[in-house]
Amino acid sequence: MNVAYHSSDAYARILAVSIASLFENNQTCDEINVYIIERCIVDETRAALNSIAQKYGRNIIYIPMPDINAKEDLRLQKVKKKWIFDSYCRIYLDDLLPDSVEKVLYLDSDVLVTDSLQELWNTDLSKNVAAGVKDCISQKYYELLGLKDGAHYCNSGVILINLKKWREDHIGDQIRQFVHNRNGYVFFMEQTVINGVIQDKWLILPARYNVNTLMMTLSYQEIQTLRRSDDFYSESEVKEALAHPALIHMTSVFLVHNRTWIEGSNHPARPIYEKYKSMTPWECEADLPDKRSAFVKIRDSIIDIIPKALLLPVVSAVYNELRICIIKRNMRKYSNCHIEE
Repeated sequence: MNVAYHSSDAYARILAVSIASLFENNQTCDEINVYIIERCIVDETRAALNSIAQKYGRNIIYIPMPDINAKEDLRLQKVKKKWIFDSYCRIYLDDLLPDSVEKVLYLDSDVLVTDSLQELWNTDLSKNVAAGVKDCISQKYYELLGLKDGAHYCNSGVILINLKKWREDHIGDQIRQFVHNRNGYVFFMEQTVINGVIQDKWLILPARYNVNTLMMTLSYQEIQTLRRSDDFYSESEVKEALAHPALIHMTSVFLVHNRTWIEGSNHPARPIYEKYKSMTPWECEADLPDKRSAFVKIRDSIIDIIPKALLLPVVSAVYNELRICIIKRNMRKYSNCHIEE
C-alpha cells in the first residue's frame, strides 16, 4: 500500500497522529510505504516520525516540497491571504512520486484511520483516474464549476489515485489548462481544480472513507438544510458511515470551536484523536494554544445558544447565496486580469 501526505514541520505532530492510526489499523497489510511531501521538516521531527514507522516495520520516504505554483506554471492567485499553494502537490503526485508507484492513497494530515484500508486499497480503478467521497454542496456550486451532467464533486482530503492512468491521460496538463483558463483564480483551491478536470472520471467511494465533521455534528436533515445538495449520499448511507467509519476527516466547521489538537476543542473526534496521539512521540505534549480573538470567542458563544432551526437557514443563505455572489465577482475580476506569458 502506498500512502501520501504533505506537511510542514509545524503540522508534523498532527501528521504523526494520522500515521500512527494508519499503521495501527493496518497491521495485517504486507507493506505500507508512506510518502511525505515535506516543507522544512527538521531532522528531530523526522526522527520522531521514523520511530513510529520503525515500531510497525513500515517505511517513510521524504520528498522535498517544490514550489508547485512555479514548477507547474500554474500562475495561481491568492484566494485568502493565509492560504498557501502546498496543497496543490496532491494533484501532481504523478510527477512527485517515483514512476514505479502506479497507485497511491492521498490523505490530508488531519485524517484519522479507524479501520483497515485493505478493501479500499484493492478497489478496481482500471477505468478511473481517481476515487473519492462526494462532498455535500449545492447545485449552484456545480454550475460555477461547469460540471457536466452526471459529474460528481468529491472532497480532496482523501483520494485514491490511479497514477498510471493519471500519467497516461495527461491530467497534469489538463489541470494547468484549467487554472490558466481562469487566470489563476480557483475557489476552494485544488479541490475545485481536481473536480473541474476529473468530472465524470471519479469512482465514488462509500461515505465511510471520508467521514467529515459536518456529518458528525449535524443530523442528515440539518446537513441538507445547510448545504441544499442534490448529489449526496442517502440518509441510510450516512448513518452506515457514522456507525463504521474507516477514515475520519477532522475538518473545521462553524459549530466546532477550534481544531481537534487545539486546547478547548469540542470536536466530536477529539477522544479518537487523543487515542492515537498517545501512540506518538508527542503524546505528553500539551495541545496547541487557543488563538481565537475575543470577537471570535464571543461569536462562537452566540452560535452555541442559537437554536439550529434558526441558525442553519441563515448560514445556508450565506454559504449558498452570498458566498456564490462573492465567488462570481472574483471570477469576473480575474477574468479581466492579464497574466504575463
